[in-house]
Amino acid sequence: MLVLFLISLFITTFCITYYTCTKFYLSPKRQLMLRISKHVRTRNNNDYEAPLFIRLFVPLIQLIIYLLERSTPKKYKLHLQHKVIKTEGKFTFQRVLISKFLLLFLTLTALLLYSFLNHMPNLFFFLIVPVSYFLPDFAINQYIKNKRFDILAELPLLIDTLGVILAGGIAFDNAIQKICERKTSPLYSEFKYFIKEVRMGVSREEALKNLSKRIQDSLVRALIQGEKMGISILTTIQLQSYQLRLKRRQRIQEQAMKIPVKILIPLVLFIFPPIFLIILGPGAIQIIENLG
Repeated sequence: MLVLFLISLFITTFCITYYTCTKFYLSPKRQLMLRISKHVRTRNNNDYEAPLFIRLFVPLIQLIIYLLERSTPKKYKLHLQHKVIKTEGKFTFQRVLISKFLLLFLTLTALLLYSFLNHMPNLFFFLIVPVSYFLPDFAINQYIKNKRFDILAELPLLIDTLGVILAGGIAFDNAIQKICERKTSPLYSEFKYFIKEVRMGVSREEALKNLSKRIQDSLVRALIQGEKMGISILTTIQLQSYQLRLKRRQRIQEQAMKIPVKILIPLVLFIFPPIFLIILGPGAIQIIENLG
């Protein structure tokens, strides 16, 4: 009963604190306001009209984030920032850091409270401490994995549509813009960002390199190589379409070959025992009765 109470207290405290942080400090709108306020000296009455709890809590969050950023190793910070970029703003570096801190702090608090009440630590809590710290990393990796799966599923249709539009004589950038006008999936969002970078003055090669880092697909790398070698974009698209369909067919065949191995475990554990029991059960009962 005590463990359930501690778990519920842990979850409730984390949700309230995380919501407060993201709502009043870590939200994209407030981050933009904070960046602007560094360069423009204006007096925002909304900050003074905010509740006392928020006015006292936000500076504490700012201090915690500052200390976390200073204490995070540079190599891990770059690795985490590189992952966050791939999430299209769903995660931010500051949110991940404050989530790690809150999870670790609340887990250690629950561990100390449980140890104080029971006069002995539980091994289960010691296992939760590292898991709680890396839980945001697991969430980011899972989001990137799902996004990667969605991109691979939608890429063949985009390539075919792009090839048809390019064959009609429309420029590559305009073709991408036409395709992405009414689409909101991760793949089309990445290409929309590519168009945005080109319009802001970034060269097409540099924008394609950034796109390749985000979606990690051979199509973008082939477009970069084709542009360097002077190959037509339409030719590159057609070749990539064939290779992509070939890879997709091979991936499906690979998954199909794994099915018998995956079925074997539930077959042996859950299907064979009832069958043996039904077939051999009556005979075993008769043998026992005859011997008895």
